[in-house]
Order: sequence, then structure tokens, then C-alpha cells
Amino acid sequence: MKPRYQGKSLPAHSLIRQYWADHLHLGLLGFDSRGEFLDPGICFACGLYVETGEPERAHILAKSRGGSNAVTNLHLLCHCCHAASEGLSGRLYWEWLYGGNMVDRIFQFAAHGGARLWTGMTDRGLTGGGDENGNRLYQGQR
Repeated sequence: MKPRYQGKSLPAHSLIRQYWADHLHLGLLGFDSRGEFLDPGICFACGLYVETGEPERAHILAKSRGGSNAVTNLHLLCHCCHAASEGLSGRLYWEWLYGGNMVDRIFQFAAHGGARLWTGMTDRGLTGGGDENGNRLYQGQR
């Protein structure tokens, strides 16, 4: 369920994307070009294309902490990345955005996106999809 915003309306996705195309270090985020970043369906954080709908507007500094609805305080994230960054604000958000790598993003996507992983973690490390009784060790949320 998308949050309902009160007060001033949020800026268009295209304005947010245009602003950040000039202000983010796109190479550190894994984008090969400005054109790739400007694709309207691409998530700022993981670089994956949002298949249904469009990326969600996410606040860099949470409204509850004084953040605004200005383009300078909004990013466009897929649902999975938005959920993963929900508790982060300000400096912690920027560390999350630039600190992740593609492997982290893929596992984050799988865990939040409903994908069922065939591997799980046990005290002996990475194992197959079930324990000795056939129980699934890890299954992403759906």
C-alpha cells in the first residue's frame, strides 16, 4: 500500500530523475551512462527495471525528521529497495545507497521480492535448499 501524502504534492518522476542525473555519481551506483540512468523504469539503488508501475518516490531525509517533498530529498526506488531503505535517513541512507554491491542488491531483491531461494544459511555455512528432514532453510517473503 502506498503512503498517502498530505500537503504539497510530490514532484513528477521525470523531474526527480533529471535532477539526480546531474547530482549523483552514477558510476559508483553501477550505471554505465546518463542515458541508462534516465530510463524511467530504473531504480536508483539496484539498477533493476521496475516491471509493473513505476519506481516509488523515497525520501532521503524522512518527513518525520524534517525532510521535504523537494526533488533534492527524493529518490526513485523499486519496491524492494524502498522497503530495505525505509528505516534509513540522511547519512545512513547515503551510506546504504553507495555502500551496496550487486550481490547484496540481488539477495535483497530476492528476499523482499518474493523469490524463493534454493540456498540457506546454517551454522556450517551455505547449504542446499533443505535440512536433513527436507525442511526449507530459507524462503523469501511473499
